[in-house]
Amino acid sequence: MNAPEHDDPFGRDLARMAGDLTPVVDGAAMAGQAIRREKRRHMAVTVAACVAGMVAISAAIGAGGIVYADRQEPLPASTVTATPSPDGAERHDEPVRHELTYTHPEIGEIRHGVPAGWTEATTEGFRYAYPPRWTERPNDQRTFGEMVEIRSDEVVVRVPGYEDPEVRWNGYVESGDPGPNFWPGWVNTGLDGTHEIEVPGADYAVAQVTEGPFYADGRRRSLSVNVHVHQEGEGNHAKVVLNWPGGEDGKRLLREFLGTLSYEAGPRR
Repeated sequence: MNAPEHDDPFGRDLARMAGDLTPVVDGAAMAGQAIRREKRRHMAVTVAACVAGMVAISAAIGAGGIVYADRQEPLPASTVTATPSPDGAERHDEPVRHELTYTHPEIGEIRHGVPAGWTEATTEGFRYAYPPRWTERPNDQRTFGEMVEIRSDEVVVRVPGYEDPEVRWNGYVESGDPGPNFWPGWVNTGLDGTHEIEVPGADYAVAQVTEGPFYADGRRRSLSVNVHVHQEGEGNHAKVVLNWPGGEDGKRLLREFLGTLSYEAGPRR
């Protein structure tokens, strides 16, 4: 369910805050811009889902691939042959068939704290940690707050023709835009794979988990995860998107990551 662009609490709150600024800022216009940006993101996801379904059908008649962001992706109903690289990463060349299946695994028990060896980080008050040998870097594709990318040191596969041919497990963390919680208007909690989770310092936290073929290598299983969090009161909003390994090891890694999320101040155990 999409939030309306006018006469919504988020817009009114921005308008109220804008009234205290000099020079005068159009709060409703700011709200509308933020909402339209989020709508465009939702539209892009919806269009991508429709295209994926169409491509799966067209694969039977020899379709060549779909464009995902700035990369030429393999067909959802195809994978590619692997050529060993000197450093152990695989290189993909010729397309072959693979099975297209998606599941919605249970997350399991989440224990709060930071695992040994993980690196703690904070983005606009939202705290999290990432595994050893992973790195963090700023990302300018934000929609409502500060955004960073976290990525593994492991090169999962090399795909010639990509802008960055070294494909890694990664995730994006975005946080900002303080005010009343607007996630319930955007997040469809009726979807399979939706889990309410506990995040210290938050009054809203939902994780949506799907396991399926990795977009860059259909022979591998991967977890696609979306997490939406709102800081209690009228605090910041946060969104996390993960492309992580599938299987039991991937689910364990996900549980550990979700256990690091927090808006609390002070040291964590």
